[in-house]
Amino acid sequence: MAIGIYLTVMLLGCSTYLILILIGSLQGNDMRGAVQDANSYKKVKHVSEIPSSSKSDLYLYNALCM
Repeated sequence: MAIGIYLTVMLLGCSTYLILILIGSLQGNDMRGAVQDANSYKKVKHVSEIPSSSKSDLYLYNALCM
């Protein structure tokens, strides 16, 4: 009896979640590209582009974190 109630609640919860996702995608809120940042390539620097004074801080940070 308890398993049936649990499965019913889970089915209702999952169905509600999927219906909300469907409604959101129909409204245009599909979250496409939400994780990607269009300007992320500008924020990444190669180690050779970092001034030598900052490199020692980078190595110190690496040593402390490892």
